[in-house]
Amino acid sequence: MSPFEERGDSGREPIQILEWVWEDFVRLARSVDATAELIGRIKEATSARAKARRIRGQRVLDSIGVRIVVRETAECYRVMLRLHREFSALVEAYDDYIATPKPNGYQSLHTILLTAHRDPIEVQVRTREMHRNAVDGHAAYKRELQQWTADRDRSLRRDARTA
Repeated sequence: MSPFEERGDSGREPIQILEWVWEDFVRLARSVDATAELIGRIKEATSARAKARRIRGQRVLDSIGVRIVVRETAECYRVMLRLHREFSALVEAYDDYIATPKPNGYQSLHTILLTAHRDPIEVQVRTREMHRNAVDGHAAYKRELQQWTADRDRSLRRDARTA
């Protein structure tokens, strides 16, 4: 089943919810950085169901997401401030991984905003460099792990033949 067929908590299609707020997000982000890039995503239905099972009874708040990529760190905070002025936000869902990066070096600002219809949208704001590190760093790790696993498997097959 396509994630576009899943309905949000309000009964609206996730793609509809994203489309309703998209122009507002573009306007706000580009008022801070005219070159801001926005990337929308809708969590796959299977991922959303798996997360719902993991968090038992709590509402899945990141089924719809927007990533805003700007030039400079200061712009991340300005965009986030503008978003929080324009939309209702879940204060407990705000995370500043720029000031306090994750152990793997990941940096980004995270928040959950609520639409006028109370549909949650996860927003991540980061610089282009932070975005490259998040995307390429993870991909590089996966490639490295796949290469290590392939090398190990070849070594094990060779050892099995000589035993």
